[in-house]
Amino acid sequence: MSSRHPSDEMPPSDEMAWPRLNEEDTNDDVPDESDAPPEPDPIVRQVLRERPAQARPLIPDPEVEAAEDAEVAAQRAAELEAERQERYLQQRETDPIIALMIIGAISLGLTPLDAVVRYVILWSLLGGAGLIAYILGSSQRISHTTVDDLIAGVSFGGWVGVPLMIALGTTLARISERMFNADGTSETVMNTWVFMAVVFVQPSADTLFFRGAMQQFRGLMITTLLATIWTITLYFPHMNLRNATGVAVTIAIFFTFLNFLYSYVRARNGLAAAWICQIITGSLLWFWPRILF
Repeated sequence: MSSRHPSDEMPPSDEMAWPRLNEEDTNDDVPDESDAPPEPDPIVRQVLRERPAQARPLIPDPEVEAAEDAEVAAQRAAELEAERQERYLQQRETDPIIALMIIGAISLGLTPLDAVVRYVILWSLLGGAGLIAYILGSSQRISHTTVDDLIAGVSFGGWVGVPLMIALGTTLARISERMFNADGTSETVMNTWVFMAVVFVQPSADTLFFRGAMQQFRGLMITTLLATIWTITLYFPHMNLRNATGVAVTIAIFFTFLNFLYSYVRARNGLAAAWICQIITGSLLWFWPRILF
């Protein structure tokens, strides 16, 4: 009879464990780099970006989504900034009619003064108000123009001024004398003064105030009407038209036409074009007839 203990017949302890997996089986659950999806080709990625939304795949491209989100966010930020600027301007900007009423009252009070002195004071006030409105308000920028707009301003001024000067040269010379002449001043000095006035001073003041602040706030027709009233208030006290009603009405209609022209050019081609148009027209109507006729 054998003397071996029963435990000697038991298999080793490791053989009683669960069956051991082969190395090939254990590697099946470990992700292999070769199983990762390949990177999309750059050309394919570009095609996916350019496809319309309804034609894009159900699995979005993260880069495309990020680009779209950034574009939407930038557009929304620009809209909010525009709304903020509009509210800011509406809160700060004052109706230019108030300034015109104040300057108009001052012009009536300055009627007893010499024409040259009165013009300088009133153009300074009007130009100053227009400049403040241009800097602080929502007036159209002079830089917002093109070469075609400048050519249009010169063309409108020439088309209107040259035919009128040829047809009404003598009459325009007389009107200019009534508007600007001062007693005891030589003709040379007076012509120089008129040139400076109608080429530099008046167009600057009128454009900044009426075509800039007023037209931006009130529109073309109201600006034309108010600019005509201002021109009549400015010039008629020195033109001695009390006994010439017909001439006064004709000149008033003529002023209305000119102010409509400047406002129309401003609406069509911008502020700089209207400025140049008034310079060209003013020199052809009020300066050159004094020299040529």
